[in-house]
Amino acid sequence: MTTAATAATAASAIAAETMRRHLAAITRMLLGRKMMKPGLTMAAGTLLNDGGVIRIAELAHQANRDLIHLDFAIDGDSATLREIILVMPRDRAVHVVRRCRLAQRPEDRQAVLLPDPRSRGAFRIAPDEIIHTDHLGSGLTSEGVAFASRRLAQLLRDGADVSGQIVVHDLTQ
Repeated sequence: MTTAATAATAASAIAAETMRRHLAAITRMLLGRKMMKPGLTMAAGTLLNDGGVIRIAELAHQANRDLIHLDFAIDGDSATLREIILVMPRDRAVHVVRRCRLAQRPEDRQAVLLPDPRSRGAFRIAPDEIIHTDHLGSGLTSEGVAFASRRLAQLLRDGADVSGQIVVHDLTQ
């Protein structure tokens, strides 16, 4: 089992809890009940600028791990999910995909991540890597994004138990 981390420099306990709940809910949506394995890491926090994106790309490359970063805007007790960023080291290159959206059809067990609308395909999450697929399938763009948004809201409200799937390291202290 590999790890996921939340980090919020100078974030309140309430903001940190919001990020932890998002991390758990999105893990459940992307992995279903599968256990995360070495090769994939999830993190939540605030990057502040493009320099932060470059830094996480460097870290993912050095660790040779795919990374899903949940980027938050933090204002006092409030933490708002700004974007989902994918970082995938492949050979000597590191691919960074920003502004991803969750999408899921009601009949699917797992959500996918859709890149910027100008890009093609979708990203499926395996327990140990991020996999790009050119084929979207029907119903993912509008209906799938709306369904995923409702499912995320429900998981945030009800909580998502990811014990046994990931180990969360809280870096806010």
